[in-house]
Amino acid sequence: MFEFYSSYVLFIYCMNQPIQTLEHPKFKNMIDVAARATHGVTIPNRKAMQNHIIELFKKNLTNLRSKLMV
Repeated sequence: MFEFYSSYVLFIYCMNQPIQTLEHPKFKNMIDVAARATHGVTIPNRKAMQNHIIELFKKNLTNLRSKLMV
């Protein structure tokens, strides 16, 4: 547990994040998902994350359009 706390403190400091980040449900979910990984976690690079965000945006936009066309 000490290693997690130390890693968290370093993350908060280096990324200039508020301490409340630890309490955010999305942060907790990310930690839970990583903890269940049986073969470690591959952290995507910036370009991969950018592409994923764009794909999520397109998917949400398509869903919104279909709901508005009712």
